[in-house]
Amino acid sequence: MSRFHYDKAFFGASAVDASFGASATREIEAAVKRCVYANAEESYLLADHTKFGKKNLIKYNDVSEYQLIFTDEELETEQKNKVIRQGGRFCE
Repeated sequence: MSRFHYDKAFFGASAVDASFGASATREIEAAVKRCVYANAEESYLLADHTKFGKKNLIKYNDVSEYQLIFTDEELETEQKNKVIRQGGRFCE
């Protein structure tokens, strides 16, 4: 993975916490995501509202490290504001 260059990388997340960031349950998943992120010109996070306010064992990125975060309209305003305070940017 480290030999490849990515113009745009899209990351799915099973857990996103405003302070902790995006996280995974398995080390290999987190390692691959870190590697792809490091070689990408632009990175985007994809997570529906059920993934926010949760933490998994292994962090791979802060919410502020993504160009944009894509989610559904059901994300609670409180959760969205927490992410924004940490530097996250949502696609409107």
